[in-house]
Amino acid sequence: MSKDKRVNHLLKKFVEKKISESEGQELFELLKDRENTTGLEEIFTSTWKSSSEFKGKAPIDWNSLQEEKALKGKLEKRAKILRLGKWVAAASVLLLTAVFIGNFQTKSPDMVFHTNYGEIENIVLEDGTEVVLNANSTLKWNTSWKENNARVVELKGEAFFKVTHIDKENLPVDRGEAIPFTVVTNDLEVKVLGTSFNVFNRRGSTDVFLEEGLVELELNNDLTDLKDVVTTGEGQTSLQKSMLMKPGELVSFSAERKILNKENIDSNSPSVWKDGTLTFDNVEVGQVLIDLQDVYGKTFVVEDSTILMTEVSFGIPYKDWSTVKNLMELTLDIEIENIDENQIRITKPERVKVK
Repeated sequence: MSKDKRVNHLLKKFVEKKISESEGQELFELLKDRENTTGLEEIFTSTWKSSSEFKGKAPIDWNSLQEEKALKGKLEKRAKILRLGKWVAAASVLLLTAVFIGNFQTKSPDMVFHTNYGEIENIVLEDGTEVVLNANSTLKWNTSWKENNARVVELKGEAFFKVTHIDKENLPVDRGEAIPFTVVTNDLEVKVLGTSFNVFNRRGSTDVFLEEGLVELELNNDLTDLKDVVTTGEGQTSLQKSMLMKPGELVSFSAERKILNKENIDSNSPSVWKDGTLTFDNVEVGQVLIDLQDVYGKTFVVEDSTILMTEVSFGIPYKDWSTVKNLMELTLDIEIENIDENQIRITKPERVKVK
């Protein structure tokens, strides 16, 4: 195999994070000994674009990489010593990182999903689990789930999960009946084998609503000094670190404030947002505005406290803020005006008295 073909082969493995330590060193030596660097940039770019893992994404911007403060000194020093082109210098740093910090094959990075204000994203994880990520939320997925025999996601914000059951026949080796699926927040861990549930993690607490199936909650605190415990149904709550949930149950827990609430939800599931509708049933306007702040990133100024305490029941499409604003004005009979880009003032409309 010619040097050029060998470089192409090793670069493809490097970009796909499948290169071994010895192959990484070989690639480094091939690049170091290469006198003619003409066309090297084209090799990098074409290899990146042809990679199955990164198809559809932009190629590496090595110029931006070299401008990074943390790498700039290393790149300049390496380029000066070896008298290599910009591509070789950048590759040297990355390859040495792969060799000395950790092999890409054994230390795959987490996959991170993030939504902006007013945005909902539908995600299908590598295991087939379907996730609907609500606005202003971040989900981190551990891509080493097969090697670790554990599927783990970290959530900040809100997401609805429809978990796929993975049994031992799908594993490379026989490790057990199924790979567990765990959602981690700062308050608790939701452990499940196959089910549908909603997790809401904002403002120092986590809410879990179980739509179907069975989940186990691992609470991240000592429950012996809980300030408040509210239960419905049979009225039985065991103050243990683990808690089993049944369909239709909503558990709210704050590890910081040590508050636990458990109740049954008969209608208006907390996860209806995933279908594109913001629904409120006998909810005070103050709570409505808190929810809208999470979704759209707006801060509301309401001088009339009677507005905040007014209970409302309405549903509006999950659209951009302008549409929501207009529908709220019509539905709730209020006036909404922009103070600036993110601050909103809400008032009651002035009525002209008829003489």
